Parts: sequence; C-alpha cells; structure tokens
Amino acid sequence: GSRTANVLDLVNTSNVAANTPGLWTFAFREGGAPDGSSSSNPLMPVVTQQGWDFDFNIALNQQIFIDPLVAIGYDYIVDSGPNFATVLLPNIGDGLFDLYLWDGINWAFNSILNASIEHSFGLNGVNRFRIGGIETGAGLDPNDVTAFITGLTFASAGQVSMRMIPITQQTNGVPEPVTLALMGLGLAGLGFTHRRRKAA
Repeated sequence: GSRTANVLDLVNTSNVAANTPGLWTFAFREGGAPDGSSSSNPLMPVVTQQGWDFDFNIALNQQIFIDPLVAIGYDYIVDSGPNFATVLLPNIGDGLFDLYLWDGINWAFNSILNASIEHSFGLNGVNRFRIGGIETGAGLDPNDVTAFITGLTFASAGQVSMRMIPITQQTNGVPEPVTLALMGLGLAGLGFTHRRRKAA
C-alpha cells in the first residue's frame, strides 16, 4: 500500500497471527524483504477477519510463493486480476492433498495432488480452488509463519488481489469456519476413499 491511500488503514490492519491492529512484522533475508521469489522467501499476507489477503503484481509465467499461518486446508480466491494457472504445494504430512474446485454452488472434489509436483488448472485457469487433506497429525505450529508455503502461477500478467482463507480445526475436532462445514463428513470419507484407492 505504499504511496497509496491504503497506508491510512495500516493502524487498523496487521500481518501477524494475533491480528493486533497496527502491528506489522517483516523478515529480511540476504539483505532484502521477502519478495515471493522462492519458497524460502515467500510473500507474507495481511491478516484480516476473512483470512489472509495478498496484493501484488505478477508477470506472465512468473511463479510466486505465498505463506499464511496454519490450517488443515485452504481456500484460494482471486478477487481481481488473472486466474490461477498452476499450484505447487509443500511436502507436509503424507504429501497428498485433496483438490476441490468451485462448481458455482459448492466445492466439488476434483483430484488428489502430490507435494512438490506442479498442478495445472488448464488454459484459462480457475479463480478459486480449495486444498484439503492436511493431517492434524502433521502438527503445524500456528505461530510458524512458514507453515504452508504455496507456489502459484497465473493465466496472464497483471495486478493480482487474492485471498488465502484457512480451514482450521479446534482441539475437540470440530472444523471451522462454516465453509468447511459445507463439505460435511461425507467429503472427508470421500477423500479418504480416494487416497486408499490411489495407494492400492
């Protein structure tokens, strides 16, 4: 938001886990701020009530790495700008992730993705997708800001404004927010069945 009216809102926003208004932290690696150029140097989000917001400019075929906090899954949504073209997921847990695509009404299971293998969404890309299947047993630390670094490319060049919304789980095993509840227990069983079938 530098050199724009957005700086006036810095006192009300934050990029840290506690979402303390006006508190911002920045990492410097090798003399520079994170620029999203690699998984060791990911762009960090602005923390909002709706999740983690990112706003950046992308060149055609440029892969950018973003990182939120923690979750058992994430929704990735482009609010404005080019669609997602590919996704590259980190090696977390068993390295298998459930991909869901938005059918206009609900999240529909699409396939199982493998860690560290880039997945293409096709020529036109997609403006949203969901990643599930991150095991609670992976023990991701909610205060670790390098917990789930995601590589993304986009269908064209331009300014991107996107969100990465975490799907979290309480210690009593109840998933939240409401978006995860829409999947229901049936989808959890479906994902398990797909994994077993793949393993077989």
